[in-house]
Amino acid sequence: MRQTIRRVGHVVTIVLAVLLLTPATAAARCTGGLVNTLGSTGDDGCGGIYPAVGSAVAVAAALAVAAGHAAFSYARGGTNGKVGTGAKTGIDPTPESIAHGTVRMEDHPGFAAETARVKAMGFTIVAVESDPSVAIRRFVGLKGETLRTDLEFRLRPGMRYLDLEHELGHIGQLFDPNRFPDGPPPSEIVTPTRNSPLGYKRAFNQSGVLTINQNAVLEYHNRLQELLWLSERGVPPDVMREHLAGAGDWLDRYRKATSGRQGNRTIAWQRRHFGDLQDLEQRVRSMRARLRP
Repeated sequence: MRQTIRRVGHVVTIVLAVLLLTPATAAARCTGGLVNTLGSTGDDGCGGIYPAVGSAVAVAAALAVAAGHAAFSYARGGTNGKVGTGAKTGIDPTPESIAHGTVRMEDHPGFAAETARVKAMGFTIVAVESDPSVAIRRFVGLKGETLRTDLEFRLRPGMRYLDLEHELGHIGQLFDPNRFPDGPPPSEIVTPTRNSPLGYKRAFNQSGVLTINQNAVLEYHNRLQELLWLSERGVPPDVMREHLAGAGDWLDRYRKATSGRQGNRTIAWQRRHFGDLQDLEQRVRSMRARLRP
């Protein structure tokens, strides 16, 4: 009977997640948002692509809870599901590809120094076939005490150096003591166990892990930083268009995160940890104005 109740509960959780974030209900709950400073589309103030993406994220999160493991990491798309731009394969080294960051990361002259710096911070570098991500896995005991924290820097071999730099941007955000004086927020909280091939399972209490709304702030902020340094490098137009589109996707999610009932809470969190975000928006607006013919 208890197993049946648990299964029903898991199904209800998943169904509710889908219903809450389908396009129709998301539009009904939308109360407007920030001005679209990057010029991306969306006629309801919530961002045109957000509801469909939100549905996928919500279902994935609910399934992760049901399965007993976390599905979140500080990835280029923010979760295991990719949004906006993803990592792409780098090209052969030339003076231009090195300067622009479109070269294969391993062929960039800064690769060895950056990976050594990350290792010195305590990260283990893990090769993956999916998009790159930063994982901060906090192990806790039965009383919730921190036992240790594992750091993983997940990189896809052969990807562009600029995609490596995007993840380095997340490390810079999360490990900045001015933003997070108590240390970086974990991407997942787990407890050790012998009953899992991983050696751990998802902890019941996930307090401290960034919410989806907070992650939207984190990713949007990183995208803005990225646009500025890509512009300074004079990257090819197709690379800039790609990243403008990705930033526009995350602007849609940011606007959604800062509207509605929970919006004020997210805005307060953003001002506390990413108070420079509006300044970055202004700088990107100026940059875009210079790019227009």
